[in-house]
Amino acid sequence: MGYNFTPSETSAFAISAAVSSGISCVASITLILICFSQRKHLFSYWRLIVGLAFADFFQDFSYLISPLVTIFDTDHHYLCNTQGFMIQFFAVAANLYITMISIHIFITVYQHIDVPVLFQ
Repeated sequence: MGYNFTPSETSAFAISAAVSSGISCVASITLILICFSQRKHLFSYWRLIVGLAFADFFQDFSYLISPLVTIFDTDHHYLCNTQGFMIQFFAVAANLYITMISIHIFITVYQHIDVPVLFQ
């Protein structure tokens, strides 16, 4: 006994999801370009940030193509499964990158350990 959305509400949800994921894709690409334009991209922190930006980009791209999935996939089977896999995979990847960034900050800031010292 859920609420049935009207077609205008459904299209408003689709448009808002496409706009927000499009803006997030542009922001992720901008962050990647900023990281690669600096010489700091060799440091481990910047590598983690770039990995997080890539995971976020691909997750947002999966949300961005959702209207295309409903248009081009007539039985909503293969493209829908692929899109769901991409969303889940890159959401887990983004969470793992956030965890690695948190551990990196904990090691370098609170424990006063330089990360290259750990690998010598």
